Order: sequence, then C-alpha cells, then structure tokens
Amino acid sequence: MQARHGFERLDASFDHILQHIRTKGQVSDAALAHLAAFDDTRVRKALAIIDRDKITLFRSASGRTFALVQGTEREDVVYLVMRHFCTCPDQGGPVHRHQEQLVCKHEIAYALSEACGRPAPRNLSDVAFSDLLLHHLLTEIAPKGRMPDE
Repeated sequence: MQARHGFERLDASFDHILQHIRTKGQVSDAALAHLAAFDDTRVRKALAIIDRDKITLFRSASGRTFALVQGTEREDVVYLVMRHFCTCPDQGGPVHRHQEQLVCKHEIAYALSEACGRPAPRNLSDVAFSDLLLHHLLTEIAPKGRMPDE
C-alpha cells in the first residue's frame, strides 16, 4: 500500500510538470530539472525519441490519445503507448512491478509529446481511432499474452 501511495504522489508531481509544459508550450530548463528527479536517464532517452521523430501521436475527435513509438534499438519494433501503459518489455518487467522505475522512456516521451504538441497529433474520427487502437492491441499485444490492466 505504501508503494502505491508513493506512486500517486509521483504521478501528481509528473502531471504538475506536464501542465507547466503545456502552459509554456515548451520544455523549459526548470521543467527538465524537475523531470530529471524522476529518472534522468529515461528523460534523456525520451527526449531523444521525440527529437528523432520516433513517435506518432493520435487523437480521436472526442479527445482520446495514444502513441506509436518506434523502437530505439530495433527500428522494426513499434510500441503502443497510452497513459500508464506501454507494450515494451520494460513495462512488463520492472516498471509494472514498481521495483525499479515507475514509467518507461516511451511513456515519458508520450507524455512530453502530448504536452508540447510535438509532433502534432494525427486527428482521427472516433471510429478510425478505435479501429487503429484495436488493430495494434490485437497484433502487438494479444499474441504476446499481455493485455492492458493485467
């Protein structure tokens, strides 16, 4: 229970930083310093994902979002990322069990991209958004035996 409470406090702190980024429209040095307190290495890797255009954001007409993030070690791998969920192996391991880190680099990249509006999201109808999300859930996750909220 204590670990969960700590996670909620960190999550609120992370949300506060993201709100600051949304307001400013950019990642300031102050925001970077606060983000580094979470995990400097993962923040740097997340920023590299954004800088190298390895992330594609999707937004539905009703405002839901998810991202597809190209693998940094294998470019033929694409991870599906949503708030508190990523299909990467790290998410299924130490991140999921809260043993080492609370979020993976892909989740940080997703959150920062969404906050900065970079890259601009691809706007889809609710039906097209759901179809694309379902396609990636069925082709990327279900065959591996991992579904969200497991």
